Amino acid sequence: MSDIKTNQSTEASVDGYWQDVENKVLDPKALSQEFPDGEFDSFSIKKSRRSFLKIMGFSVTALPLTGCIKIPVTKALPYLYKNDTVIPGVANWYASTWKGTPILVKTREGRPIKIEGNEKSSVTMGGVDAQSQGSVLSLYDSYRYSSAMIGGKEAKWSSVDVQLVDRLNEAREEGKEVYLITESLSSPSEISAIKEFTSKFSAKHVAYDSVSLYAANKANQITHNQLTASEFDYAAADVVVSFGSDFLQDVKTAKQFATRRAVSDGAVMNKHIQVESYMSLTGSNADHRFTRSVKDQRNILLGVFKEITGKVHSKVSAENADIVKIIASELKANSGKSLVVSGDTDVNAQVIVNKINQALDNYGKTVFVYNKPYELVANDEAFEGFVKAMDSGKVGAALFLGVNPAYNYYNVEAFAKGLNKVATTVSFAMSEDETSRLCNFVTPMNHTYESWSDTLVSNSELSFTQPVIQPLFGTRMASESLLKWAGNDTNFYDYMKKVWAKNFFPKQSDYATADDFWNKALHDGVITLGGISSMVTASNFNAQSYATKLAGLKYQDAFNIVTYQKYAIKDGT
Repeated sequence: MSDIKTNQSTEASVDGYWQDVENKVLDPKALSQEFPDGEFDSFSIKKSRRSFLKIMGFSVTALPLTGCIKIPVTKALPYLYKNDTVIPGVANWYASTWKGTPILVKTREGRPIKIEGNEKSSVTMGGVDAQSQGSVLSLYDSYRYSSAMIGGKEAKWSSVDVQLVDRLNEAREEGKEVYLITESLSSPSEISAIKEFTSKFSAKHVAYDSVSLYAANKANQITHNQLTASEFDYAAADVVVSFGSDFLQDVKTAKQFATRRAVSDGAVMNKHIQVESYMSLTGSNADHRFTRSVKDQRNILLGVFKEITGKVHSKVSAENADIVKIIASELKANSGKSLVVSGDTDVNAQVIVNKINQALDNYGKTVFVYNKPYELVANDEAFEGFVKAMDSGKVGAALFLGVNPAYNYYNVEAFAKGLNKVATTVSFAMSEDETSRLCNFVTPMNHTYESWSDTLVSNSELSFTQPVIQPLFGTRMASESLLKWAGNDTNFYDYMKKVWAKNFFPKQSDYATADDFWNKALHDGVITLGGISSMVTASNFNAQSYATKLAGLKYQDAFNIVTYQKYAIKDGT
């Protein structure tokens, strides 16, 4: 029996292993090579189906090897004490805010992966825009700063704090101005922290937006004595007339507008008239859309102004006369239930829009202006003054928080020239940008999803921002940096709780303690409170001089370029 086994084993070793007739008759030496010589000769036509699949299978699986690098060994340790709220494979949702939009952040094992709207918000009603959806990507950006920088070299935060405080004090002692430049803000807690900083160093706080709504805000300052944006109720308007305003790009407005475009439940659709120079998202949804240049839009606006108020300032061109009659008749028939908006960047045009809304008795019904103590909007004139102050050598320190004017300011050369004359320049950028390259201090801030904050979403709704992940890099909340430099070492979470206990807890009556109130607001993500803002009425302003200026604008007899923001890209940030 032992001989038979030996013979079988010997025979198997000689014959080898074969799968088909071709392999049975091949030389055993050839079979010992997985890929014989010439196997990968792409010019050879002697290929069987099996050899083709074998070659392709190897090439596809080998391709990733060309990009492989040696990965360091990282030991995975099991939970010693497992968090009861973290279940592998089961997502957790946390309420937060992204650029004024209340959202929900989906996380898995502590990692944010998806954004949805917060349906508890009475402003956005669960809506969310493309910017919010894409915000998770910037959290994992590998180009983010990993530490603070001084003169282009990594530095410890302790060193940065000491040197910056010394520099800021020196600027103040030398009689130089200190400027803090931020984007438009509506965060009660952040604004409170900024006031501590500006008070400490006698600094000036200026808001700057790359795409500014300054014309409309300035018009409100003229007509209502408030430099602020108007709030609109599109759901209450039976007729909406828009002059180049792509208002459906805003998720808050889109939700409101949609409630009047549905024909179910016996709802009455409103009427939407759009006058614009290019096909916009809003224009594509209009009942009546008229394509007109910016010059013609202003001509039509002045024509409507004449029909509504009786004030004559310019002649309506023949091609626009019918449009003026259509718009004016619709507005007159719906006084108090209509709404006129404009995307014009000319202050005179926005003042005319305000006057038309006032004449139609729309204020307090479809359009509102509030005095908001927790808001600072972009001020183009103030930023122009800042650039001139830098150039004249009056600025000793400039801090840039969340803005990049070296890239998106209309006169980059003047800005860079002035910035070179400032001794202390600080950027809070998360990753390197055009402005941070020009600054001698970089104090990188946390991502929104690594931070605490709050936002006044509307005149009465507050929204929370809470961290859903620990900071991934060596960054720090900008608000905490400002507080620390002002001599306040309180962490921003505790600072926020104090702000809420002082300013918002007394405005409600549902909760007995400030902690209960805080926990409920934090859980829901949003809360509505009365008494945060107060409505203001329009003054008895005279719009005639503004109409005269608008009618007197000169236009070149050549091509006119109209710039606009794409919905998903906006300013490119």
